[in-house]
Amino acid sequence: MLGMSLIFCDTVAAAPQASTNCKDQKFEELVRVYPSACFNGSLYQIRYNQKSTSILLKSERGEVVLQRIPRKYDPSLVGADGFIGFLPNAMQAYKDKGVLAFVSFIRTKGGNGSGQCSAGAEIFLNFLDVRAAAPKILSSILIDSCNRPIELMDRNSSTKTLGKLSVVNKRITLHFLSYCEGEGYPIATVSADLKQLEF
Repeated sequence: MLGMSLIFCDTVAAAPQASTNCKDQKFEELVRVYPSACFNGSLYQIRYNQKSTSILLKSERGEVVLQRIPRKYDPSLVGADGFIGFLPNAMQAYKDKGVLAFVSFIRTKGGNGSGQCSAGAEIFLNFLDVRAAAPKILSSILIDSCNRPIELMDRNSSTKTLGKLSVVNKRITLHFLSYCEGEGYPIATVSADLKQLEF
């Protein structure tokens, strides 16, 4: 639908404003997202353009469109556009690969705003190759959903808290309140190829 490699239940393997400089940000387990991130001393800024319903990336090389979202799935329709942003510096576990992690949202349903999940959002963890001549999204993993039984631990929209994440053995680890048919409070790690979650 959106030209992304989406990871759903049946394919799982067994932002507040911040300073726009390149100083390290404090590590937080209860993670928020930020409008900027640094790689090799260069500043990368991400923003959502509501007029073109696009996610844009700005760097010293210029501004590029990372993703165009169909207007009916516009995250601003459910107030989620302000949550699009980079994970904090301490959570950027793949810089040695030239990859930055950022979070994006889309509206769950593209209808007239009635029914279940009419005001819901789908949240994706995206991996961005910034070493490429033109930065591009390598993969996108669904990490929270209104349409499916996937919910991050301690996500709080009112405080713009994404949820409980950590870095274990240089890989991003996510803590879920629920994930499909998993029991208890599932914990998943992003796979080595950045394409799926491993529980």
